[in-house]
Amino acid sequence: MKKDWDRWDVKSALGKKGYSLVRVAKENGYVPDGLSMVFTRPWPKVERIIANILETPPENIWPSRYDSKGRPVRCNAWRKEAGSQNNATKRKDAPATANSNLDGGGAAK
Repeated sequence: MKKDWDRWDVKSALGKKGYSLVRVAKENGYVPDGLSMVFTRPWPKVERIIANILETPPENIWPSRYDSKGRPVRCNAWRKEAGSQNNATKRKDAPATANSNLDGGGAAK
């Protein structure tokens, strides 16, 4: 099985094309430091953007994140896991905000 490219390999390849992660972020409407998460978790949309710049399919850069047909595999598993954690920590009767014990004027009830 192929190994994912190292973050520095991706950054180097982008640099050879005249790009940085900051430039990619700005040109695609993301905050300048926002794209660094692509190295720690699946993000198919950004993976495709980077892959297009590098003129290679995203599954060549991150083979562990794609199946044999080139479809993202881990993103759905990650979302399901994150969703179950969020649902487990939320209570229907829980206050909406940390300040819900305050009246409308900010004083304690």
